[in-house]
Amino acid sequence: MNNSSLPLKREFDFLSKQEIHNRQAVALFKVFQRCKDHPLVSERLNALNSAVKITPSNILEHWENIKTIDSVGHQNYLKNEDLPPEIYFSDHLSSITISSGGSRDIPKVTLLSFDEISRNSEFHGKGYSLAGITYTDRVATFGLPGILSSEFTVYLALKETGCRIYPIGEMSNPECLVTWIRKLNANVLLVMPSDLFPIIEYLQSTKQRLDGIRLIVTGGEALSESQKRLTQQYIGNEFTLYRSTFQTSDCGTIGYQCEHCSDSEYHVHEELQYIELIKESSGKSILVTTNLDRTLMPLIRVKTGDYAEEVIEPCACGRNSRRIRLNGRVEKELKIGGEKFLTEILTLIPEYFNLTASDIAIRIIKTDSGKDQILIRLRESLLASNSLQDKISSHVLGRALKLKQQMQEKVVAPIEFTSLHANHIFKAETGKMLVFRDLR
Repeated sequence: MNNSSLPLKREFDFLSKQEIHNRQAVALFKVFQRCKDHPLVSERLNALNSAVKITPSNILEHWENIKTIDSVGHQNYLKNEDLPPEIYFSDHLSSITISSGGSRDIPKVTLLSFDEISRNSEFHGKGYSLAGITYTDRVATFGLPGILSSEFTVYLALKETGCRIYPIGEMSNPECLVTWIRKLNANVLLVMPSDLFPIIEYLQSTKQRLDGIRLIVTGGEALSESQKRLTQQYIGNEFTLYRSTFQTSDCGTIGYQCEHCSDSEYHVHEELQYIELIKESSGKSILVTTNLDRTLMPLIRVKTGDYAEEVIEPCACGRNSRRIRLNGRVEKELKIGGEKFLTEILTLIPEYFNLTASDIAIRIIKTDSGKDQILIRLRESLLASNSLQDKISSHVLGRALKLKQQMQEKVVAPIEFTSLHANHIFKAETGKMLVFRDLR
């Protein structure tokens, strides 16, 4: 038996907006019915239980009564040691798996039935297909799987396109990697941007190009315009296409791009996700989603950590599914010298100065005297440029006046620049390269 709330019709993007709205209301009502007694979410769903009688016709107007949580709050589900064993069983008697990911040092972990993994992969495969991958393509997938990695979900998704799949897990030898891409005659790269940079660095140093690549599909990280320009110098040609998919390890696949979407725009998988854009005091709207197909570890009104806005104009592809534009990650704060500091000031340095993830490593450390310090490691050729060091210092201190004052008062140690070596480049357990880390 299948307890999914998803409708049987897979491509309802071309239905009227009202019909999509009606079907989402029914799906959301089924989520509520399935989860109102679930030990992981029942407390938050009490906000609806105490309201008027909930029906498919009124659930959307009352849904906002449920408290939102962030990704960390969602992860705290798994820390509950008193979960009754029956949550591990469901009426479809599927196997259970763990999916992980995220760019933090510790992977985010999500409990999923294999049925849920399989259905999510079908939608993700739809995203790959609309990104331009077809049955004639030879797709090289990158990335060394980390702890509890769910790389197999990528293969399940690619299966939907009928393409040939060439898994490439070894990233430590770019020369070998480039050789095999050529031997296999791969024409599509499915890759995280940080995994592109060792290849580009190798091509730069050997004065080579990697030709024959017609499409690069990214996910997991944003490919900035500066990074794209750098990639274009060494991979493919002027006709090479760039597409991406939008997903998180805990929320599942959220959005996909048709040929008419700009780099930061995505159609939403509205059969799978009910999204909301909630305005914060800053005036920006944060993306909140409810996955319509989660039973073991229900995902209800979770903040993805992304700022977004709705694209109102109709899409030229004719789809009526909602379209959103991502406007960056939610700024996170830490304390340096006891004062609040936005990490975005540091994490955007590579993009701002057209650097790759293998050019720079930014760390917050404690000096021997106990003072907080920003330590910036640069590749040797870049470290020789005093003007770059001055520009980065001005970028940081010009946006963090309190930090500048703390340095003047010698509460915080001055920014230090030093050489970057291979052992300084850090990857999270999920395989993502981390430019920024707080080591205190």
